[in-house]
Amino acid sequence: MKMSKSYRYSVFFFLIFLVGVLGFVAYINRTLNKKTEIILPHPISTGLEKTALTFD
Repeated sequence: MKMSKSYRYSVFFFLIFLVGVLGFVAYINRTLNKKTEIILPHPISTGLEKTALTFD
């Protein structure tokens, strides 16, 4: 089967584009799967702090 030169170039660049998109998606997926450190809320922000009006 004979293909024109422009068709071959189009297919070639489309494959490069497809590999780039797949690589980008894999990179994003890998960065989202990294373990993250959970920061616990500070006691002041939870409303558990002692003020002058609270009893010990």
